[in-house]
Amino acid sequence: MKTGLKWVVLIIFLIFNIHTFGQLMLQDIKMEQISQKKVRKYIGQIETEKHLFSEIHPSCFSGQDMSSFSKNEMTFFLLYN
Repeated sequence: MKTGLKWVVLIIFLIFNIHTFGQLMLQDIKMEQISQKKVRKYIGQIETEKHLFSEIHPSCFSGQDMSSFSKNEMTFFLLYN
């Protein structure tokens, strides 16, 4: 009985993994849903050079002097229905 349950759980897990997807291409971004002008402008600029999210790299690294930059922190909570 326990072996059968393991197989059922494994099959359900595999089915849900097959049907999940993520946004991999920058072209897939719905620009009309972004309200911040600077973010839309930035995405428009990098879209000409880069096509995948994995091609975007940070411009600031640990150990660099960050005193000339302003800081903007936000916390978001995701709600499940």
